Amino acid sequence: MDAIIDPDGSVTGIAPGFFPQSVYVMHINWENGPANLRIDIEKVVNVSNIMRNAEELGLDLYVPGLNHARSYYAELDVLGAGPVYVTGRLYEYKDGPLVAKTATMVDTSGNDPWEDEGAGDAPFLSGNSGIFAQNQNETPPGYHTTFDDVFSTSMPAAVMPSPADGASDVQVKTELTWIEASSTTSRDLWFGKVGAMELVDPAPSGTIYTPSSLEMGQTYQWRVDQVGPAGTVAGLVWTFTTAEYLSVEGFGPYADHTALRAAWVDNIDEVDGFGNPIEYVFLATDDQGNKSLQLDAQNQYPPYLTETTRTFEGPVDWSAMGVETLSISFVGRDHNFEHPFYVTLADAAGQSLKIEHPFTYAVQSEIWRQWDIPLEEFRTAGVDVTSIAKMTIGLGNGEPSGQPLDDDRDNIFIGQISLHPADDEPDVTP
Repeated sequence: MDAIIDPDGSVTGIAPGFFPQSVYVMHINWENGPANLRIDIEKVVNVSNIMRNAEELGLDLYVPGLNHARSYYAELDVLGAGPVYVTGRLYEYKDGPLVAKTATMVDTSGNDPWEDEGAGDAPFLSGNSGIFAQNQNETPPGYHTTFDDVFSTSMPAAVMPSPADGASDVQVKTELTWIEASSTTSRDLWFGKVGAMELVDPAPSGTIYTPSSLEMGQTYQWRVDQVGPAGTVAGLVWTFTTAEYLSVEGFGPYADHTALRAAWVDNIDEVDGFGNPIEYVFLATDDQGNKSLQLDAQNQYPPYLTETTRTFEGPVDWSAMGVETLSISFVGRDHNFEHPFYVTLADAAGQSLKIEHPFTYAVQSEIWRQWDIPLEEFRTAGVDVTSIAKMTIGLGNGEPSGQPLDDDRDNIFIGQISLHPADDEPDVTP
């Protein structure tokens, strides 16, 4: 099946999958030859691409390898009724190995990050979509494409898995979620370690499933087969790898200082000359976008110690999955004065223990360090690690620090707080 689209926009022959109105298009670009084969997703209005930032968002990518002087099987999935989820895939052949996949474009009713402003913001909820390939040849002029077959189905495969396909460091206490076609009446979920997927019985009643007994440091795979009026549509196989630790706090989810301070409360009750509270806890973000808790200290003034405490929503069990070590990543400043650096755990019954870092100059470290504390130290002191209610991180010991009697502030940054098995070596990055 051949089609010629002339430079003036006129069409000779049949143009399968290409429509001049408002459509989603998977664009297969052979324009720069087989070494530079590229696929992308486009939102088109009257033959005009109204997108921006497609490449940066993974909607536009070069196909791996160089052996592209050949045919492929192309697939465009358009699913949903607002938002609309659009995904392009290229296979070796029908039902064959996946060669390349774009990120899923999520088209909402607002102006999306990839979308030109004020140009067709609303998603396309009806009409056609298609696959358009271009190969600019000298003869004939224009773009020449050959299609062996073109067809559509009423129910594309499920999309937008969470955890994302290929995700790593996934916590063992996680939910599986996905987006499926509105015509789906039921579904079959396959789940298990790599090479050992099993049918989940009973099947989920919706698009959420919480697996039990996930193991740390393992790779799992899963698939959602949708069942509808037209039969069963087999899903794609997705994978994720669980983290080798249990996260207590990572600080990434906090949106701003206010959100962080609502969870981590400092012990200083001071106001400025206008009656505003003087803050000592801040959400810090580095050049790579990593977030951490910044704790400032003015221990030249009473109470000569500064600390921040998180009270958990309910007592949490820190003995699960065989973990034996509490690990805290931190970095300080070389100009800091020496301060005792400590962590306190308290259980639901009020039993607590404060443990100090062995070196008061630890707060002067200019690189990220890891402080590992055996949970057995808390158990020995009578703290019930199966029922932890509060965690406190602090600087100082109730004695003047020696800082100048002015606005001088020392600070320390807390990154990942996690629990590890006894034989695990925690990462030192925040």
